[in-house]
Amino acid sequence: MMGRFDEAATWLETAQKLEPGSIACYNYRALSFYFRGFFAETIAVLDEGLKLFPGVLRFYDLKGRVYLTNEKFKEAVEEIEKGFATSVVRPPSMVAYQAVAYAKLNETTKAQRLVDELIERSNKQDKGVNVYLTHACLGLGEIENALAWYAKAKQTNDVDLIWWNVDPLLISLRQHKDEASDSFAQSESHVLQFLQTNMPAHAYHNLAHVLDVLQAVQVIASAEKVNDDDVKLLRLAALLHDIGFVKSPKEHEATGAAMAKEMLPQFGIPSEAIEQIANMILATKLPQSPVTILESILCDADLDYLGRDDFFEIGARLYEELKAVGAVETEREWNLVQRTFLQSHKYHTAFSKAQREAAKQKHLLDVQHKLSVRS
Repeated sequence: MMGRFDEAATWLETAQKLEPGSIACYNYRALSFYFRGFFAETIAVLDEGLKLFPGVLRFYDLKGRVYLTNEKFKEAVEEIEKGFATSVVRPPSMVAYQAVAYAKLNETTKAQRLVDELIERSNKQDKGVNVYLTHACLGLGEIENALAWYAKAKQTNDVDLIWWNVDPLLISLRQHKDEASDSFAQSESHVLQFLQTNMPAHAYHNLAHVLDVLQAVQVIASAEKVNDDDVKLLRLAALLHDIGFVKSPKEHEATGAAMAKEMLPQFGIPSEAIEQIANMILATKLPQSPVTILESILCDADLDYLGRDDFFEIGARLYEELKAVGAVETEREWNLVQRTFLQSHKYHTAFSKAQREAAKQKHLLDVQHKLSVRS
């Protein structure tokens, strides 16, 4: 929505004079008043429309929304009930508004019953339900659940997301998301500074590797069409995925996941998001074990170099690191390790399979050739 409601009102009034019996004109004229905060005028337009078209659910829907915005919860319940009485159809918006109104009236059992109805409809893939579960959970004070349903609404491309930037009922959630964005930015800055100060100067597992994974995460996420909120999770997970090395290489994934859980709450990162980040870090432990798409993206980013032109250059750094701790002693021994690893490794995302697998197989042939030539 562009938010040019004053201009819209002028054009709608002109259109209504040309076609006074248009349901659309009443609907959009009411919306133009509503989004400018002219609630009395909105109600007046809707009442006028209902005299002509008493069975138009959209008018009852918008009246319920206006009463909810004005915190007239009893009136919201009554208006939506009138709408339901005119039809067997139960628009998810009206169900959500009534759930919020009941919650505000402390009729929690009725509110929860309506939320459960919406969840059941979402599970059945009803279109446009998830965005109104966002409304319902927000009205019930369940911010994290509201954010989760908002993310799902973006995945299912709910059409009423067009109101996101202008809907008065979602102001608090938009503010919360803005604060959360600041929280993620602050978290990234803190983690990066921590790594710059504390990350060991290993030949391979160092800050350069972390930044390489961060870049790969963004490339793969873009190709996989990951939404902006999940990209924020991926970026933090990439920065944190080897942070356990500041304590010990042994079980560094578990250490890193624990450190993420210690660090991130102070920045206001939601607990569900922290759990996702921790699980992404744990999934990178060899052999990799991703379950979700985000875990798959981080795992593929961590070993992105296997299918890139700089494979041997980066591999030489890992050889140097492993040789320094006595894990391998000779280049031949290292190539045996590489051969076994390349033979067993699998990429998980569509991007990496398409863009990295062929080069990885070529590198395997090159390593096998080196092993066949004894010096």
